[in-house]
Amino acid sequence: MLARYLKATASTHIDDFLEFFHRLKSSNHDTILRLLTFSLNGNEDKFTNEIIELFNHFKHLGLLTYRDDLEYELRSLVEKSFPHNECRTAKYHTEYHTKL
Repeated sequence: MLARYLKATASTHIDDFLEFFHRLKSSNHDTILRLLTFSLNGNEDKFTNEIIELFNHFKHLGLLTYRDDLEYELRSLVEKSFPHNECRTAKYHTEYHTKL
């Protein structure tokens, strides 16, 4: 129930979700990391930076070497966020070069 509510909040109340995310993104608890990962899934277009932050935190904790479903969920999330990240990067470069 909480996971679905957080996912809906991430979709509709971005600022509220960002406050929650930034407060808990450095957690060492699997449950919190699972909630964040689940909430970001399906909202990749809105949270590409946060997905990368979470990936870096997993890396820092050494969680990317495990072979469990949490690692898989995060890797899938990162993969889904790449097209959105590439669009933002392309838009940035287009705007930057237009200003020159």
